[in-house]
Amino acid sequence: MMYYVYILLNDSKTRTYTGVTSDVDKRLGEHNAGRVKSSNPYRPHKVIYHDFLRWVQTCCTSFSVFWLGIFKFPSLRLKMA
Repeated sequence: MMYYVYILLNDSKTRTYTGVTSDVDKRLGEHNAGRVKSSNPYRPHKVIYHDFLRWVQTCCTSFSVFWLGIFKFPSLRLKMA
């Protein structure tokens, strides 16, 4: 199974959410339907980044260590104007 890391941005461009999934479109639907507690108050979202994970076993066994965010990796920083 292939896994992807994804970053969402809410419509008001004030909040990002980072996650890992095997189906980015399905997961985006779950976020926008309010089924993800941490992103629910900031709906709707759009995907601003996603990429295939080449080292998924490491990621999925230790997600808290993997944590990916736009402030941790400067190459992913976006202008949220």
